[in-house]
Amino acid sequence: MVSESACKVFMLFLVWCSMGLYQEIPGPTMIDIKLIFNATYEEVSRSVSGRGAGGFCGALIGGFLVDRFSHSSDLIIAVSETIAALAIMFVPYSHSANTIWFHYFFTGICGVTINIAGVRSVINLFPEKTAVCLQLLHVGYGAGALLVPVFVNPFLAVVKILKIKSGNHDTESEVIQVVRETHVHSAFVGIGIGTLLLSTVFYRYHCNKCTSKGYKQVVTEDKEIEEVNALPKEEVHKSEKSSYRICILIVIFIYYFIMVGGEEVFGQFVRTFSLEVFNFTKTKASFLNMTFWLGLTIGRLFGSLMANFIHIRRLFLIQVVSHAFSTTLLYLYASRSSAMLWFCTVTEGFLISPLYPGGIAYGNTLIELSGFCLMVIQLAGSLGDLSFIWIAGKMYDTYGPKSLLYGLQVIGIILVICVILFRVMERFKKEKKVDILVKT
Repeated sequence: MVSESACKVFMLFLVWCSMGLYQEIPGPTMIDIKLIFNATYEEVSRSVSGRGAGGFCGALIGGFLVDRFSHSSDLIIAVSETIAALAIMFVPYSHSANTIWFHYFFTGICGVTINIAGVRSVINLFPEKTAVCLQLLHVGYGAGALLVPVFVNPFLAVVKILKIKSGNHDTESEVIQVVRETHVHSAFVGIGIGTLLLSTVFYRYHCNKCTSKGYKQVVTEDKEIEEVNALPKEEVHKSEKSSYRICILIVIFIYYFIMVGGEEVFGQFVRTFSLEVFNFTKTKASFLNMTFWLGLTIGRLFGSLMANFIHIRRLFLIQVVSHAFSTTLLYLYASRSSAMLWFCTVTEGFLISPLYPGGIAYGNTLIELSGFCLMVIQLAGSLGDLSFIWIAGKMYDTYGPKSLLYGLQVIGIILVICVILFRVMERFKKEKKVDILVKT
């Protein structure tokens, strides 16, 4: 019989799938939103940036809520899913393209808050199997992102892009001719309803926890147990000195700042790279981008299987070094032929995918990852996302497409250095174990 904890992890997997759906739907539906609101691409893109701003706020809010209400993670997830569902459901019914920014802002807040609360729940449920469970959760996000084009495609408008010469001049302007009207409203509403239904499960989890006997306060006259509970936290957690924790958190921040930034750079620019360097068609370039997400999903699934057989400390080192090898392949061969670009894209997606959940699982062996620590991870990732996209754009314009491959090679090397620092600081970790004997 499947345990309740395993069922809960599966429900969290579905939550991550829903996040992949409502976080990645802006891309495939961009033209339809442009048509609905008669907006420009700049206005639509600006509205999507609200998701990044929400990510910063969500890191602060989620870290505080998880630490302050540590026994209410299920309620935090349920409320966040509800708000995200309502926000994404009404995107096509918003007042204008500019007000869509607030919809994506709330999905950004809720996505990061769910991430923090969900990861904390998994660590509490399976402290010995954290690596396996975290890899599976992030498989869910990749699966949701892959399902977005499949789910929304039947509802998208069919358009033709016509080039019309303006007056007697040779300049041409693009006009979008609608062959079939958009029904993308149904796609947004469908994802919103599915997310709402999923949130009810976590409301039920929270209610069951509040009404169960094990959740009530127990009064005992056992003096030995009372004495153990009365031990000051400084004695129980003597190993986690503030200086040690600060050093670990600094390296964790650098690691996630670099890693998330590199992942976003490759994911955002691989399509443009293929169009300009190898003259891919738009359809072929889109398929190339999809193979990156496919490699990402398969890589996390494979990582969860490997975590069953290899200890996370050794596995994490293998994963980071393997990713450095992948970035070397990108730098040396990706610009030489289109076949190597396909191969390197799948390889990069496969090898970079376990680095995010693997870092959390490994970090949890060094220090206890509280809500504040998870907040630091989310802030680092959000900052890396925003900073690296801007830097990569500057490099692309100034030094050409191959400069991105050089930048990814440097990122792979820095991540290896971070792991070396982790292993060095691991030697300074001192644990004090308290053995409690209970008479039965």
